[in-house]
Amino acid sequence: MVDDDVCLVGIVSLHDMLVRGGGTSDWVGHTAPAASVTTVCVADVMTRQLLTTHRARPVAELVALFADLGVHHLPVVDNTRHVLGMITQSDMTAALDRLHRQTAS
Repeated sequence: MVDDDVCLVGIVSLHDMLVRGGGTSDWVGHTAPAASVTTVCVADVMTRQLLTTHRARPVAELVALFADLGVHHLPVVDNTRHVLGMITQSDMTAALDRLHRQTAS
């Protein structure tokens, strides 16, 4: 979620939806009645205290976040917290594979 200045203020993950959004797989699977889904707002479930990264940060510096801290995704922001993208575990795996292939050649 971004504010009026398009600066990152929070994100909603599957974990947020399960823990703060009602806690049932029915809710996440969209099988709950429509009325119960509409009673929960994004602002109610989103994580506001975020880990973020900058696009110039070396991928190797992110490995510990993903491997040791259990991070599944990491917003990429500029110096004004404008969202540039999202790096995921899959992105990290692909980047590390490319790095491994380059160093093995």
